[in-house]
Amino acid sequence: MTRLNRDTQDKNYSFTFSATTSATTSKKIPAPANHPPEFPPDASASSSNPFPDVASAPPSYEDAVHNTEEPSYVVIPDFGLTPLPSAPTLLDAHDRDLYDDINADDVPLLSGESDMAAEQSSSVVEVSPPGYSIYQAEFQTDPRGVVSWDKHLNEDPEALYQFLVTHNSRPGMHVDFHGHHDETRTRIRTYTDKDGRSRTETEYYTETVTDFQFSVDASDYVAHESHTGLYVLPQPESRFASVLGWFKSERKRKMEIAKREQAKPKTARELCGEYVRSKNLLKEIKVSKQVEWDFEELTSALTAAIRHTGFHRCLTISYPTSNDATCVCSDSRFARFWDKTWVQILLFVTCLWIILWPAMWMYKQRIGKDVLRTNFGMMISERDWYARHIQEVVNKVHW
Repeated sequence: MTRLNRDTQDKNYSFTFSATTSATTSKKIPAPANHPPEFPPDASASSSNPFPDVASAPPSYEDAVHNTEEPSYVVIPDFGLTPLPSAPTLLDAHDRDLYDDINADDVPLLSGESDMAAEQSSSVVEVSPPGYSIYQAEFQTDPRGVVSWDKHLNEDPEALYQFLVTHNSRPGMHVDFHGHHDETRTRIRTYTDKDGRSRTETEYYTETVTDFQFSVDASDYVAHESHTGLYVLPQPESRFASVLGWFKSERKRKMEIAKREQAKPKTARELCGEYVRSKNLLKEIKVSKQVEWDFEELTSALTAAIRHTGFHRCLTISYPTSNDATCVCSDSRFARFWDKTWVQILLFVTCLWIILWPAMWMYKQRIGKDVLRTNFGMMISERDWYARHIQEVVNKVHW
């Protein structure tokens, strides 16, 4: 995760937004009978301050982005900062040809041959190519996405590849807002001293108090189809190789890093073949779905709008996703046994997890982890999403 900044611990802030309104008092003073009530100045009346008053409308997107208010603690998805590989590696050549064949309109034959073909069409019986049906594998769904232990997917790389493409559906995404602050509180603790006498003492502790917490659904704005298809990033160094690298000279390590960076990334089909050939009992192949958006700029605008309401405590803005992965796991009995929840609970209760969890983590082969990806764009710009939802956001901010 990328952190822009973190607010300091809660302080007793005092803000005055107009001559008659204070953020630190709730006492109302009635207006004299011979004077009409005074209202805060209109937001448009001030040209020097883009955020003149709490009661005014939220700032525009441009003003909010360039505002210098205190930033919030932001949880920005890592996938928003991942560079894409070069265009030829996004889709296999075979996939591009297949895609063009499926989506291309009926194209007439070359000139001079169309008439001949029309004359022969009445006497020649057309023979359709043999049909290809995609294997319907068994799978399960959960909030994170699709997972399958199907036996055929572990034997046929083409069926595995088609399964990953078929379930390359768009992910869901929410924008979560959490306003909070820390409070120092006291409690009475009773204990027995070394002489056996009962004593009490006052203990101070810090507790995080939630001011507001809500979520805005942005799933409907995610594109229905991936514009990149399945693609593979350069392979990172394996865990075992990184451990062995400690014993190598610095010159040799640099040469291996340079060689790895120059190597051509594998294709999704090659990873599927690598998965099928693997004999690892805990192997898995995983496709990670990413949403492309300028999360940093949008977060800056949302932070400024919330600060504009007078809330200057800790603020966390995050972008959790759902249905963001497609995973195929080994069909071995050991893998199915190991993935059961009651087995993990039993290991935890008996403390065997201290030995088995690290051992299984080192043994498990994760093919495509963090490198097999697919990207989805947004059907709305950050500015338009801000304009549509900022009033809803500020209306839910309270403390």
